[in-house]
Amino acid sequence: SLASNDGVYSYRIDKVVDALGNVIDFTKIEDDSIKVKYDLISTFKVHNIPKASLDEKFNPQSQTKKSIVINLENINNWENDTPFKVSLSFTDTNGKRSEKFIEMNSLSEEVVAELPGTYQLNSVNSNFCSGTIIGKSNVLITKPIPPHLDVMSSAITDSCVGPIGLDFDLTFTGIPPFHYMVKI
Repeated sequence: SLASNDGVYSYRIDKVVDALGNVIDFTKIEDDSIKVKYDLISTFKVHNIPKASLDEKFNPQSQTKKSIVINLENINNWENDTPFKVSLSFTDTNGKRSEKFIEMNSLSEEVVAELPGTYQLNSVNSNFCSGTIIGKSNVLITKPIPPHLDVMSSAITDSCVGPIGLDFDLTFTGIPPFHYMVKI
């Protein structure tokens, strides 16, 4: 059988039957230390396979206004498998690649994305097992467009009085939300 869930497993061999029908019955041995010595009883621990994905979030402190978030799937007893070791590579806009190794002691780690380019999650390992990448494995970070405001005005005229005011058209470019203040 396959032990696919984490936990402590034990097995015991009680009887062996060969192709000719010969039988060896180990249930007659009452001393468990002899059974352990000859591997008739064994206990072992199975650890979960770590599963990781990437995400991005807004970070006003970063030049790119983004952070990369490495998320690990919540598994039973994950604290026992720490530290998790993650390989994260970065490819800049010129195609130059670099790799960074991160040790994680929690289920989520935030990495500031200082430069525009592609951030890719290459691998994840626990103290015991190699892991798998699930969901999103790379994130493209672009340079934010600086905010800009274009103001256009046109006169509001009355046919009898003439100009009675102004009509303003505000055009914002950049990454919202935008805030502005008017003083009249």
